[in-house]
Amino acid sequence: MLKVLKEAQDGRLKSQPGKSMLESFEAEVNQTLNKARDESGNAALDDLATYNRLKAMVFAGSKGSNLNIS
Repeated sequence: MLKVLKEAQDGRLKSQPGKSMLESFEAEVNQTLNKARDESGNAALDDLATYNRLKAMVFAGSKGSNLNIS
């Protein structure tokens, strides 16, 4: 993410089709943050015990998702 920030500050960030440089920067930052959130949710779920009630509800689909755990 630091690379994207440096490129944006230097004006070297390539714009995505149909987006300004600022919109492209925002999209890349959001993508990075979403990936971090998903990975942390998966790591938290993996760390929970098999018999954990929250984990059981997430896997059953009755309540929540990896998002709620992260």
